[in-house]
Amino acid sequence: ITTSGSCTDIKPVTVSINAIPDLSITNPAGVCSPNTIDITNTFTDLNSTTGTISYWTDAGATIALTIPAAITTGGTYYIKKTSTGTCSDIKPVAVTINAVPHLNVTNPPAVCAPNTVNITTIFTDLNSTTGTVSYWTDSAATISLILPTAVSASGTYYIKKIATGGCSDKISVKVIIRPLPTVHYVQSPTVVCITDSPLTLTGGSPAGGIFSGTGVTSNTFNPSTAGTGTWNI
Repeated sequence: ITTSGSCTDIKPVTVSINAIPDLSITNPAGVCSPNTIDITNTFTDLNSTTGTISYWTDAGATIALTIPAAITTGGTYYIKKTSTGTCSDIKPVAVTINAVPHLNVTNPPAVCAPNTVNITTIFTDLNSTTGTVSYWTDSAATISLILPTAVSASGTYYIKKIATGGCSDKISVKVIIRPLPTVHYVQSPTVVCITDSPLTLTGGSPAGGIFSGTGVTSNTFNPSTAGTGTWNI
């Protein structure tokens, strides 16, 4: 400053222009629940400023994110960096945590050959996820089941569902196809008189079946009940 008479004074003035953080965000890869996501390593500051980092659930940075290193719920969160002179930048980060299918199966009732079993209708997904269902003959899901709607052989089969993000669940189902019995009957005598005493029937194969026919009660044939004639048992 110069006054009249050429009197002067000069003083220094300090001007500070602080760099503003410039956050660059890389959205983390999605995970399957109950896995969590850490967003504390998903960003860089392109201006390399010195400052403090904070994490928030809203764009206004009013509700703090409690555990940014282990987020359990998908959504949009916010990372804020405040540098020297309260210069700051805030950026969103998208977190994806996918639901995992939870299959529940009811083993179908046994059937007799040549009937088949449809295993495509015997399960539910308790988590109601959207995805694709496949059917397998082995627990590792490497050998496809060709006709899951008409399984014709007894065994343990596997149902697998893959939902969004590759999250999957697999469950086993037991199918029982009972073969028709090959029955032969050996009974002596095969010719009896109507007045003969009741005969105990034996020789059925496989064992444990039930005899039926005219004059038959349980495993006993009564000639007087059947009457004269030729009877099939």
